[in-house]
Amino acid sequence: MTYRFKTIFYFFSIINYSILNTKTEIVDLFEEIRNDNEYAFKELFVEYFQLMVNYSVKFVEDKQVAENIVADIFVKIWVNRKKIFIKSSIKSYLYKATKNSSLNHLKHVQAKQEALKELEKKTTRSNSPYEEFIVKEFAMEIQKAIDELPEKAGKVFKMHRYENLKYSEIAQKLDISIVTVETHMVRALKYLRQRLSHLLPLNSTN
Repeated sequence: MTYRFKTIFYFFSIINYSILNTKTEIVDLFEEIRNDNEYAFKELFVEYFQLMVNYSVKFVEDKQVAENIVADIFVKIWVNRKKIFIKSSIKSYLYKATKNSSLNHLKHVQAKQEALKELEKKTTRSNSPYEEFIVKEFAMEIQKAIDELPEKAGKVFKMHRYENLKYSEIAQKLDISIVTVETHMVRALKYLRQRLSHLLPLNSTN
């Protein structure tokens, strides 16, 4: 079992409960989660996490990336549990969410690659003083937005982006769970996408 899985399962174990011998009916499981039942959430996680990771790998072809994608889905489910209403089945909902998130990840990767290629083209040409000024202004605005992040979210974001630390390494250094790290990253990225939307070449809502 990797450190990532150990940390996630430890997070659930500190809630101090055990799974019921008689499994909650799948039909009622999400209703229990919506009512703040952490036991039901653990049951959902244990039942479907690895299954969804395996499904995501088919798209992103990287297990660690797939684990991050699926972990983010579960974080969002818990954070938004009061707002989510599942019309089909939980399993179908998770498959759809995993597929969409995996495809969105691939789109973001492609967009980054295209942006880097464009940047490389620009840097090979001699920039005018005006172009250099614009680049500098953009850099300052991005840094300002990062500095505006809430303290904990900003710290996690900088450790991940600037120090290239994995979520598990950040969790270990800050003595928090991986789920907490991912929650901070979700909030940080959401804020930065909104704050810097006028600078983005692509209009991303995910």
